[in-house]
Amino acid sequence: MIEKRIHHERYAGEDQWRDMVEAEERKMKEREAAIKEQEEKENAKPSKHKKTRKPDEEHEKKNEKGSDKAKSS
Repeated sequence: MIEKRIHHERYAGEDQWRDMVEAEERKMKEREAAIKEQEEKENAKPSKHKKTRKPDEEHEKKNEKGSDKAKSS
């Protein structure tokens, strides 16, 4: 003989609360997956930035330009 079980909430709103928690957990997992996917895309893309100079080289270039102006004055 098969016994039929009846579901009872231990307190009013328990099922609704559990559903809300499950939905929120699902949303969190989706967000984390989207963030991880975005990070993987960013890491996979080749860098489009030009090779930057070292700060010392930039400083030397500026000084050269400044000294040229001083000489021409």
